[in-house]
Amino acid sequence: MRNSPPIQSAARQPRARVKVNGTIAPGLFEAEVDNNNLYQADSFRVELALSAQTPDMNWAWWASQTVLEVEVFMGFPADPNQYSETDLTSYILGLTDSIEIDPLADRIVLTGRDYTSVFLDSKISAAPFLNQTSSSIAVKLAQNHGLAATVTATNTLVGKFYAYVQAKLDRAHTEWDQLTFLAQQEGFQVFVSGKTLFFQAAATDRTDPYVIQWSVDDAGPPASNAKRLRFSRSLTLANDVKVFVKSVNFMQGTVIGGSGRTHAVKTALSRPTLTGDAQIYVFNYPNLTLDQANQKARALALQLSQHELRIEATLPGDQLLDAHGIVQLTGTGTIYDTFYFIEHVIRRIGMTEGYTMELRAKNHPADSQVLV
Repeated sequence: MRNSPPIQSAARQPRARVKVNGTIAPGLFEAEVDNNNLYQADSFRVELALSAQTPDMNWAWWASQTVLEVEVFMGFPADPNQYSETDLTSYILGLTDSIEIDPLADRIVLTGRDYTSVFLDSKISAAPFLNQTSSSIAVKLAQNHGLAATVTATNTLVGKFYAYVQAKLDRAHTEWDQLTFLAQQEGFQVFVSGKTLFFQAAATDRTDPYVIQWSVDDAGPPASNAKRLRFSRSLTLANDVKVFVKSVNFMQGTVIGGSGRTHAVKTALSRPTLTGDAQIYVFNYPNLTLDQANQKARALALQLSQHELRIEATLPGDQLLDAHGIVQLTGTGTIYDTFYFIEHVIRRIGMTEGYTMELRAKNHPADSQVLV
């Protein structure tokens, strides 16, 4: 496991630093970074004291800026009284979307997104890329914006993915729409970290999870390494999920169908549905073989079922929780004891609240199975 619960009470001296256009911004009052795993841009919010700024970064300087690159660092330096950003972890590097100046409250507030924003703010048509692979497109788009790319090579020409959606070919859409569409077709995740675009398989390794532990001692109240825990369950998805994939081969003029489903263990209190015991979903993917259609249906059934269980946790801030990793909950003695895929990790550090993390994650119960 990444961490070692339970965490004992101890004095902590977290530190944070913000750089603006490569220069340390003084007077940090509060910083928040939202790292997500939802095909969305990571975001930040930074509050600085206006009166603490240096003469060359005064009110007039802030008011006249049109491009502000922000990098937020947090962590636990060995010497909390003397440290640099190399002693901390960078959680976001991005561009400011909005700046607010409140001289009476003595605040400068910067909000923005990571470098995913350069893809979100650029329009593109899919037509010129039909004879290229997803991975080559990801590399090309990253290079166009001066970004590095960590990409797993793919082999399918993307024209196959667009064979049944002519509207997507003709309509201009954002580069990020293009990348996320291709990632979904390939079963990949796509995200930006720093100035690198990642286009690769999603994390599935459960040998090194971040563990949230719940324990009950007869001699005292429940204990956990989380400051707050909340659980929810979709009773709709608690039923079986059935997925049908319809695939049209336009060259051969044939139509095939593949199917997949999840088996949810039922109890006497399982809720009946008007359409039977399963939620039914139908998807269209072109030019698949029967085996490929079945594989796609099983993968989609699994993805849908992963929205059944959700946990939200507030934890002391640390450097170990990764938005693209896996979380394991233990000790409740319920169906919630399983592994979870992270949706958001929101880190906050400030003069009043200290250093905390908010986690949101999802999965299906451990005893659910994907069936042929």
